[in-house]
Amino acid sequence: MKRALREGGFKVRTLSVVACIAYTVLSAGQPAGAQADWPTIVSIGTAPIGGVYYVWGSAFARIIQDTVGVPATVEVTQGPIPNVRLVHAGQLTLGIATNGIVYDGFRGLDWAEGRKHDNVRVILPMYSSHMHCVALARYRITSVRDLNGKAVGAGPRGGTGDVYFRRVIETLGIRPSRIVNVGFEDMNNLTRDGVIVGYCASAGLPLPSIVELETTHDVRVFGVLAADVRKVQEKWPYMLPGVVPPGTYKSTREPVPSVLGFNVLIGYKDLPRTFVYSIVRAAYEKRSVLEAAHRVGREMPPERIVLSPAPIHAGAVLYFKEQKIKIPSELIPPEYRL
Repeated sequence: MKRALREGGFKVRTLSVVACIAYTVLSAGQPAGAQADWPTIVSIGTAPIGGVYYVWGSAFARIIQDTVGVPATVEVTQGPIPNVRLVHAGQLTLGIATNGIVYDGFRGLDWAEGRKHDNVRVILPMYSSHMHCVALARYRITSVRDLNGKAVGAGPRGGTGDVYFRRVIETLGIRPSRIVNVGFEDMNNLTRDGVIVGYCASAGLPLPSIVELETTHDVRVFGVLAADVRKVQEKWPYMLPGVVPPGTYKSTREPVPSVLGFNVLIGYKDLPRTFVYSIVRAAYEKRSVLEAAHRVGREMPPERIVLSPAPIHAGAVLYFKEQKIKIPSELIPPEYRL
């Protein structure tokens, strides 16, 4: 584990004085254990700038640094699939991913192509993600079915938006003329320039890039009709019907149907349980920092941990049990009993 962490740009070694002091402050009522193996710096895998992952991850990095006392950096990745891969390999301390991507990765399904990413543990349940889309209003697009034969963006290759979009169009028999895989800022530029009609993304609400786009252009936000989501759900049970509420964007005056999932914070299974306990506790105690960064910070229900798509880290199990949450036995990892 230590070798893998060094290759990923961070090392596990003796706690710094600052981290020791921070742990002393946090340790009231906390399980006893050695802290000598805490990471000296934390890397958090997010997604391209312009998305909610980057905003949430940046705020969480501040919490880890200011409250837990360990320096933290935000790593811009291509999203959930790379984050699962990098956490599994020990090349990221933490990462953000959607429930479906983690579910498949842990079991070696779909994108994982038979390779189980079973070093991954879930640390924290996060906000819901809605797969929804935006297009310039002049194209008169009202649902994902209208993207048939058109050039459209789907976010970074391998990101949740890309994976979910391809699953939806495959299930529904929709064939865009071209699917472009770039980051959110580039998708806005391509939309403005008419290279694509718009793009679809799976993200917390509101998606910053859509907010930016609608400040300069007339747009329409649209989604996947509820009947179509049910067809998708038959094949992918964790892709659920959702709704983007009116007023989420200035251009959404009516509810917009979406494909719903939720996000989780993940980490390597061998991260010290006292460290993981501390960052979970800090996330809830300093929740106002997450809320100030983006309103999705309000949505972090601890009870959602029982829907975890993979085993929960031992340190997180300790925290959620303290909150009187009954963790299903299949989500308790073998290392918890060591």
